[in-house]
Amino acid sequence: MRISTLYRFFVSVISFILLLSVIGGIPAAAAAIFDPSSVVFREVMSGLTQPVFITNAGDGSNRLFIVERTGRIWIFADGTLLPSPFLDIHSIVNSSGSEQGLLTLAFHPNYQANGQFYIVYIDQNGSVNLARFLRSATDPNHANPNSRTILLTVPHPTFQNHNGGHSLLVRMDICIGRSETGEVEAIRRTMPKTSMFCLGKFFASMSITSALA
Repeated sequence: MRISTLYRFFVSVISFILLLSVIGGIPAAAAAIFDPSSVVFREVMSGLTQPVFITNAGDGSNRLFIVERTGRIWIFADGTLLPSPFLDIHSIVNSSGSEQGLLTLAFHPNYQANGQFYIVYIDQNGSVNLARFLRSATDPNHANPNSRTILLTVPHPTFQNHNGGHSLLVRMDICIGRSETGEVEAIRRTMPKTSMFCLGKFFASMSITSALA
C-alpha cells in the first residue's frame, strides 16, 4: 500500500513537471503597445465642487452618486446631474483642511430593499465619523437627512491630514482606510453589538452584522 502511494505521488510530480515544460514552450502573445494619443477625454458633467468619489448603489437604477468634499452627494442619472443633492450635510462637515470633508460613500448590499448607506466625514472637532443614513421613504433620489446614526467616531484633533478616504462594504463588514504617518493605528473598543479591530497598517475593519441586518 505504501509503495503504491509513493508510485502515484512520483507519477503526479513527473506529470506536473512535463506539463510545465509544455506550457513553457508555448510563446506568450505579444502585449499590445499602448498609444497615449489614442486616449480621448470627454466631459460628462460639470457644475460640481471638489468631487472626491463616485459610485453606484447597485440597485439597477444606473445612477451615479458623486461625493463632494464640502458635504454634498449628487446623483447623475440619464445623462443629467439632478438639480438638488441626494444628501446635504455641509453644515456638520469640516472641510477646511485639504484632506478633510465628506470623504466617501458606501451602499448596503441590500440597499434597494432597506435604503441604508454609509458615509465617512470629518466633523467640526476634526474627528473621523462613520455614519449610517436612510433613503427617503417617498423619493429615491433623496436621502433622509434626519436619519443619521453615528456608528464610530475616531478623535483626530492634532493634524488635518491622514483621515482615511475610502470605505468598502464587504458582506457584513465595513473596511475604512486609516493611516497615521504610516504607523499601525490599533484601535480596540467595544460598542453595543459592534466590535472594531485593527486589520493592518492601513485598514481597520468594523464588523457590524447586527447593524447591517
